[in-house]
Amino acid sequence: MSYFKSKEKSRLLMFVVLILVLSSILSACSGNNNEGKSTTNGGNAGETAAKGNGSGSKALDPVTLKIYIPGDRPKKMNAVIAEVEKRMASTINAKLDITFIPWSDLDSKTSVALASGESIDLIFDAPWLHMNKMVSSNAYEPLDELLKQYGPNIISTRPQDMWDANKFEGKVYGIPLGISHYQIRGIYIRKDLREKYGLGKIKTFEDFNAYLYKVKENEKGMSPLTTMVDTDRITNAYKFNYDPVYDYKQEIAQLFPFLYKKNNNGKIYNMLEEKDAGIWAGIQNMRKWYEDGIINKDNLAVKNEQDLFMNGKTAAITIADVGVKQNMQDAVKKLGGEVEWLTLLDPSQKYVSDFKQWNFISIPKTSKNKERSIKFLDWANQKENYDLLSYGIEGQDWEAVGKDGYKPLSADYPLFGYDWIWNPTLERYNSTLSEEDLKWWRWTKDSKNFIKSVDAGFTFNPDPVAQEVATLKANSFVYPILLGGLDPNKGMEEFKSKLGNTLKKVQDEYQKQLDAYISRH
Repeated sequence: MSYFKSKEKSRLLMFVVLILVLSSILSACSGNNNEGKSTTNGGNAGETAAKGNGSGSKALDPVTLKIYIPGDRPKKMNAVIAEVEKRMASTINAKLDITFIPWSDLDSKTSVALASGESIDLIFDAPWLHMNKMVSSNAYEPLDELLKQYGPNIISTRPQDMWDANKFEGKVYGIPLGISHYQIRGIYIRKDLREKYGLGKIKTFEDFNAYLYKVKENEKGMSPLTTMVDTDRITNAYKFNYDPVYDYKQEIAQLFPFLYKKNNNGKIYNMLEEKDAGIWAGIQNMRKWYEDGIINKDNLAVKNEQDLFMNGKTAAITIADVGVKQNMQDAVKKLGGEVEWLTLLDPSQKYVSDFKQWNFISIPKTSKNKERSIKFLDWANQKENYDLLSYGIEGQDWEAVGKDGYKPLSADYPLFGYDWIWNPTLERYNSTLSEEDLKWWRWTKDSKNFIKSVDAGFTFNPDPVAQEVATLKANSFVYPILLGGLDPNKGMEEFKSKLGNTLKKVQDEYQKQLDAYISRH
């Protein structure tokens, strides 16, 4: 072989090797381009799902998501979670460690958990709980970028108006949980008792009053009325709360209706200074009910009013929902009775709405699994998965009725989406709803039925009056007055003398922030 032929062969070999090396480098660069590199500060090591695909394109490293939500654990929860984890195994690959907290302990226990820096991945919160405080104290992760990358289904199942109305400080700090544009107010009564006393359908406050007094006269050992110890549930038994003049939104939990809004005029009023006639009449009526034995005299100590109702110990409870839950109906039927849902709202009137939702699911800053949490929720906001988590195992706990209805088959897994995945697109109506109840269910979902509040989009920042708010939340006047246990005249005077200045400071700060917001919009 000549020198020149050997040299030429050597150069050709080097050229081939160089091409192979370059091809390998380019392939590696291309393959790693989108491999789990988050643009957020909340990323997790080892996240490998394709960008924008909420469920992931292949199995991720296993994690356990720690979740705090309110209420009682359904009997079939373990079976449902087992099915959820089975379905997610090849994609999300997450186990769910769910802590249920009684509603009565929700504020204290979640506050302690968040303050302690406990690593929680998803937590229920609300403006009526401590959402505003947690946002202002930087306890929650802003979710805008995480949702863009990993939450397409979360975004698409909620209308843009809902996203626009449910931001805090201009950002998404919680995924809104809701299926309507208005918080409906309702009451459960015993239909069998109503019919037994010869009463017609309850349509007015006066009708409801007559029912309660019939129970008092005829059903010994049964409290006519018991409510959840919460300002919105107590005032569901107040006539003024069904009047469209009043704005039902409560920015400051535990203080409604001592701070209240009406006439959609951008003002917040102070009941200790301006004694509104409608609210005052309600307070006086509750005092009469207390003295006459209508309201449960042990109401302040009640932890679960629904248990009392299901056990035949009370003939009416207030509720924030439409229709009768299956477990409630089943329990009362065992007593030989029947449950009926009613509302005293007037569908011919237009009520004020800020289009905010009352409940949210948030990701604490302490979470080590922020991306995975959003991917799980995105998975849960897909039709088949939503059905599983909301209604249980199909064929055992529920069956489909038409396109958007369902029939409960078991009381062991009652309706359960409201704690973490509720959205208006995928939610089914309960086929056991009467035609009248179904009208109300659809009424709340139609934005044309409501007047937009002048302060829609406003969120109160309690930081400047944090001490005053804490003092007021710990007061011993609001619930006793609202439940009739305190003489209203003496109670209001004592409330004003001890905490009037404190309430005034909160009112002034609220009005200052509200005025500034309205002036910018």
